[in-house]
Amino acid sequence: MLRPTAFTERCLMFGYNMNGPSIGLLSVYMTAHGEKPGPLLWRMSGDQGQEWKGASVNLSSLEQYQVFD
Repeated sequence: MLRPTAFTERCLMFGYNMNGPSIGLLSVYMTAHGEKPGPLLWRMSGDQGQEWKGASVNLSSLEQYQVFD
């Protein structure tokens, strides 16, 4: 569990590689109180090429929270 962000935002930065014809979906969610799934924060689908790509998502919560895929 991550601590509340009060009235500021945090940034989750991550790398992903989605290469090939059978690539499905990569989603990032936030959850509070163990609810699954919580709000969708980011989503990518399909073949994105051979290169690694970067993504970032702003996080803000007044409660303890978790981020999951």
